[in-house]
Amino acid sequence: MVRTMFWKRLRHFGIFGLLVTVMMACSGGSNNNNVVPPPPTGTEIAYVLTTDFTSGSASIIELEALDTAINVLAQTGIVESDNFGVYYNGKVYIFNRFGFDNITVQDAADLTTAINQFSTGNGTNPQTMAFVSDTKAYVSLYTGTELLIVDPTDIGNEITSQIDLSVFLDPTDTDGNLEAGPMVIVG
Repeated sequence: MVRTMFWKRLRHFGIFGLLVTVMMACSGGSNNNNVVPPPPTGTEIAYVLTTDFTSGSASIIELEALDTAINVLAQTGIVESDNFGVYYNGKVYIFNRFGFDNITVQDAADLTTAINQFSTGNGTNPQTMAFVSDTKAYVSLYTGTELLIVDPTDIGNEITSQIDLSVFLDPTDTDGNLEAGPMVIVG
């Protein structure tokens, strides 16, 4: 199942079932020995994250050729079994959600390695990120009542503060979690 993808140039989020078929037909196996050279610079690509909530993987699809350029299969620590991705200003942010509680940062020029990874706290289940700048972003959490403020470029000390959102908690909600998800910065 395709959870999310992004178009490198268009920055368009969505679900595109054909890419699942393309990825399955072109994957050639389930290990990292099938990695092929990256597409040439300037090639329009889709970076596709997949999950069945047991395993996760990522592939780079060359859009003109509709061919898999890179498969990053089951890369523990980068793409986990419950994942979501966001693109911002040349970087890809992979949210390893339930049970992993971290955000992996990749340079869009090399989507096979992580340049940073930081925890959002045990049991927080990070959902997405809204950017103010390269060094300031907000992270929504499915578990808890906080909105994190992070500096995704500051390796080792990324969470700068939190905003308490408990005033928005439904008094009839028995689990005490806001179940925060997608965000948009306005103004």
